[in-house]
Amino acid sequence: MSTVSVNSRSCRVEFDHLSHLSEVVSAVSVDPVKKIFYYLAPFLGAWVSWHQELRLGDPLQTMLLSESAKIDAITKVEQLKEIAGICRKITVYTSDNYICSSYGGTCSLTSPIISIPRGFSETIFDHNPSHNLAEKPAAHWRYTPDEALFFIAKEVVNIKSNKLLTRIVAKVCYVALLFFIYTLSLPILAGGAFIAAAATLHLILERLMKNQLDIDAVAILKEFFHDENRANEAGRSALEKLIEQNKERRESNSLCRLYVSEKGNNLLDLTNPFLTIRLSRLEEHIKST
Repeated sequence: MSTVSVNSRSCRVEFDHLSHLSEVVSAVSVDPVKKIFYYLAPFLGAWVSWHQELRLGDPLQTMLLSESAKIDAITKVEQLKEIAGICRKITVYTSDNYICSSYGGTCSLTSPIISIPRGFSETIFDHNPSHNLAEKPAAHWRYTPDEALFFIAKEVVNIKSNKLLTRIVAKVCYVALLFFIYTLSLPILAGGAFIAAAATLHLILERLMKNQLDIDAVAILKEFFHDENRANEAGRSALEKLIEQNKERRESNSLCRLYVSEKGNNLLDLTNPFLTIRLSRLEEHIKST
């Protein structure tokens, strides 16, 4: 079975620092207007983040990704979308990221977007990838097609759940609460305590809304594969690899030891449940079904 590899070791570690730091800043900063625009017009978020739409019949894109690979990627997203019960179009993009992403939801004014890393597309949807890796990464940096489809299914679920709209409303309320605390002219300690409490509640809400995504993604894959064990294994092994990647980051970089635990949890990833919790929750669900 072919696998898909992510970026080089040095880039992986540096990207980890920057991406999670920006997520923390975004989670507690005043950016609801940007989120609203990205939700209503998903192509704006994709454009700002340097994603590129997969266009069939484009000779320039064929130099980066074969026509058959693009067709296969778009087809698989369409199949997952139909299984999820999404009745509107989802536009497929690609990028140089190492993990899938999405913009918009079921109430967006324009087409929601799922962006598939170019490495996924070349390896999973193209039997003759055009590039050769400079290094052969460890097994936990190479995703199988099933594991990659788990990440894609997770973004499909994210669009279907439409919780991004709820998160935007929550962020607007959070910013309004901060302004209200400011106008009360409270003492520094009391004001700081209220702000910390508001930020904590906001981050807890973010985590609660993402609790079910892994389980729902596996549920979609069960119908896609027509094989329950295969779907369960795809979700479990994908999360296990994310944990192993964090452990490697911790061992290979002293800075990572400040925020990556020995169990492989990223303490800076405040808006998502810890990976070990996500894995244990998925395993408990598998046992109960």
